[in-house]
Amino acid sequence: MNLSNTTISILGCGWLGFSVAKYFVAKGAIVKGSTTTKEKIESLRENKIIPFQIKVDEKHISGNKENFFDCDVLIISIPPKRNIPGFSYEKVVERLAKEIKDTSKVIFISSTSVYKANNDEVDESSEIEDGERGKTIFLAEENLKESVGKSLTILRCGGLMGYDRIPGKYFAGKKDLTTASVPVNYIHRDDVVSIISQVVLKDTFWGEVFNLVAPMHPSRKEVYEKNALDFNFSASEFQDNNSDETPYKIVSSKKLIQSLGYDFIFPNPLEFDYTR
Repeated sequence: MNLSNTTISILGCGWLGFSVAKYFVAKGAIVKGSTTTKEKIESLRENKIIPFQIKVDEKHISGNKENFFDCDVLIISIPPKRNIPGFSYEKVVERLAKEIKDTSKVIFISSTSVYKANNDEVDESSEIEDGERGKTIFLAEENLKESVGKSLTILRCGGLMGYDRIPGKYFAGKKDLTTASVPVNYIHRDDVVSIISQVVLKDTFWGEVFNLVAPMHPSRKEVYEKNALDFNFSASEFQDNNSDETPYKIVSSKKLIQSLGYDFIFPNPLEFDYTR
């Protein structure tokens, strides 16, 4: 795909979406970006992203949506919200799907939260989590599949890390943690941006579902201790336990690596690049 002739709309220019937008601007694409807040409009404009203030709920899409959905590629990067009474993520996505043009290809940023913790490796065909979060994300995917069909690619991301998102920071000084040997399923933001770009540029991987997770899975204890050492965080304290006592899953990215021929920038979460 020739990016100089391509219009890309990114619904949700948050921590990930904003980076994706800036990447495609740098590559010469026409990029439209949405935010829910008026305060971020100028930041989008300064980065040569055509700004739109848009808010989506179960029944309405409010704000300046005129021409936003007129695009070659639509990237949906709106995470499910937790602890909001009456908020239905799958219905929000179902409402959103009605706006998608027949001529647009769609990338949906989903989550590996859809998979059940089976104390084993999971791939794109594995059992879906029966908890509320996993089910609502899966139903959102299904709503989009029904509307978009083979023009949809779903990217199920592991824990998004890198830059100011340092996993050990969130557990600094915590005591009696019970997840010492639980393997992590993390991915660096630079890899997510790179993978999205390859899906768009190669233009042959539509109608697919891919897991986006670094291929190496060190334990949480290893990662948190490394972060504490590198950034002088207070060390986390773990109880002695084994992974059999805490449900876990190891999310496989083999399909992504084999299909796209993708070579991870950061294959090992112990070596992720961060800025404090």
